[in-house]
Amino acid sequence: MARGSEIITLRPDDIEVRERIGLLWQERVEGIAASMRVEGQIEPILVRRTGPRADKPWRLVAGIHRLEAARAIGTTIDAIEVEGDPDQLRAVEAAENIHRRDLGPIEKALYLRALADAHEAKFSEGFDGLTPQQIGQIKRWREKRNQVQWREDERAEFEALNSAAIVAGLYGWQEAAAAAAGLSAGRLRDYLRIHRLIIQPFATLYEALARHPLGQKRASVMAIAQIDDEGRRRAAIEAIIANPEIKTVDEALRIVDADPGRGNRPADQERGQSQFLSRAMSNLTRLHSSTWRSWAPQLAELIQPSALTAVRDAIDARIAALRAAGKLKDGEA
Repeated sequence: MARGSEIITLRPDDIEVRERIGLLWQERVEGIAASMRVEGQIEPILVRRTGPRADKPWRLVAGIHRLEAARAIGTTIDAIEVEGDPDQLRAVEAAENIHRRDLGPIEKALYLRALADAHEAKFSEGFDGLTPQQIGQIKRWREKRNQVQWREDERAEFEALNSAAIVAGLYGWQEAAAAAAGLSAGRLRDYLRIHRLIIQPFATLYEALARHPLGQKRASVMAIAQIDDEGRRRAAIEAIIANPEIKTVDEALRIVDADPGRGNRPADQERGQSQFLSRAMSNLTRLHSSTWRSWAPQLAELIQPSALTAVRDAIDARIAALRAAGKLKDGEA
């Protein structure tokens, strides 16, 4: 990713704001606006050029609160131009915000997930078709192999001790991402857990939770994430959002438990299954064809026995349709 050094002055109305990682806090905008009236702008925002068909010539990369503050007081804003693909620019936004002192745990989880995605992608470069565990094992082996002289018995022992099962989750991109964020690998995994169990399944709820006093406390958010049943977790979040005076997660759970049907409604269960399926499909679409082939036996083992015939029939029907359309040759399926 390229980043310029020259500061340019732009009109806020010439800067497009699209989907961002973090949240917009109006009180922070007002605080920055008050500061800008007295001291001016202290730090430039980051922008990139848009395409020739765009309505506005610039697009915001990082600095939404400074941009909105400048808009509020009717002034221009200083900026630095950056270049990169969308994933790189998301990582830039995350890196620009991750050390803010006013970040709550949910917003921090949003930025850390983006930062982790960037490190995971870099970690996996050149290892198409391998799992993160396999990549970690290879990289750890290469690193150790170059550091010491081995006897054959030592080499065998090292390979055994550093099997993929041990390396999984402990070596590689998580360490790099944690170091970049100034966290331990364990603390990073806590925030990734918040993202996986609160932000991903409850896209319409997490922002309201982030603005609740309980949503500003890491221990409370972790307690919500530890609720095993997704329907009950959703019900607890809804109870917290609906009751600004709630002080603890236990209070929210007492409200949920006082209504036996809450958190176990058919709609909740159906929604939970749909969300599980959506996340699974999103992950599966990222697999390379070589990974599909190598993992086919394991994937088949995951199918419930009662669904095997339905899955087989669906696969057979797709093979027939692709062949009829000339998109699949004999021997490819």
